[in-house]
Amino acid sequence: DTGAGMGGGVVFVLGLFLGAAGSMALLQHGVNGFGIFIAINLPHGIVYFLVLLRMMVSVYEWNGKIIRQVPGRIRSYVTMAVIGLLCWIAGILLEAYVNPMILKYLLL
Repeated sequence: DTGAGMGGGVVFVLGLFLGAAGSMALLQHGVNGFGIFIAINLPHGIVYFLVLLRMMVSVYEWNGKIIRQVPGRIRSYVTMAVIGLLCWIAGILLEAYVNPMILKYLLL
């Protein structure tokens, strides 16, 4: 098992959610709904996508090596986890403070 199946499932579900949200925005706001949909997902969506992509690559590369506990590998796992956590926090802060300003600009 390479872990690619789980990553593919995550990408599939993410695509379903994004597609549903995009459709609702277009149906409710017409052509302007596309701009609103983009504003809702930027800039934090880029951060989340890059972190998700990097974590999926890491799972694929490291699959099975955790069990063997290759010396020095634990530091690599912890470093990647800390970087991922910091990026998620950056995405949350962008979503909380930057997105409202973007949406206020677009909706007024």
